[in-house]
Amino acid sequence: MEKMKLGDFEFPHNPESILLQEGEQLAVHFLPGVGEQVQWMGHKARKITCKGRMCGTSAQQTQTLLESLRQQCRKGLFTLRLPGMGTVNAYAAQLEIQAEGDGKIIPYTLVLVEG
Repeated sequence: MEKMKLGDFEFPHNPESILLQEGEQLAVHFLPGVGEQVQWMGHKARKITCKGRMCGTSAQQTQTLLESLRQQCRKGLFTLRLPGMGTVNAYAAQLEIQAEGDGKIIPYTLVLVEG
């Protein structure tokens, strides 16, 4: 299977889970004598949440991989290749890194918004 790629950064291991969220932007208005009315405002941008573990043979190698990922996330709009799902243009909205253990395996959560 192809590897996930974020701009120039190719993940050494695909995320354990990829969640795609789509939705609609709705506004609810209260009108006296009528009650609540729902107004459709348009489509929301797709949100993509990837959860996985960054793994290296040493804590230093894992930190180097995470730093490369952090740098890529700061570049603005980029092409995201999702394994088995094609490519989209996206922005990195959030990157969470959880330190635990000896630093060789670091869990991460990456939240992207389609651009």
